[in-house]
Amino acid sequence: MILDPTIRDKVRYLDRNHLVTDPATYYRLGPVTDTWTEEERQIFIKRYLIYPKQFGKIAAGLEEKTASQCVLFYYREKK
Repeated sequence: MILDPTIRDKVRYLDRNHLVTDPATYYRLGPVTDTWTEEERQIFIKRYLIYPKQFGKIAAGLEEKTASQCVLFYYREKK
C-alpha cells in the first residue's frame, strides 16, 4: 500500500512476541564450572574407545564427572 509519508512514519509494528529481556536467565546460563584436567581428558578418550557413546560407562571411570558432563564434553571437543 502506498501511504502518505506522515501516516507511514506514525504506523509502526512493534513485535513483542517471545521477547527475552534477560537471555542469561532465560537459557539458564551460569558460570562455566565444567573444567577438565588433562588426566580426565585422557581417561575420557581411553574409556570412549572402549565404550563408544556409552556415556554412563565412561562417567563411571571419572570420579568427578557425570554422564551429562561427558556428553557435553564429547560434543564440544569432537573434531
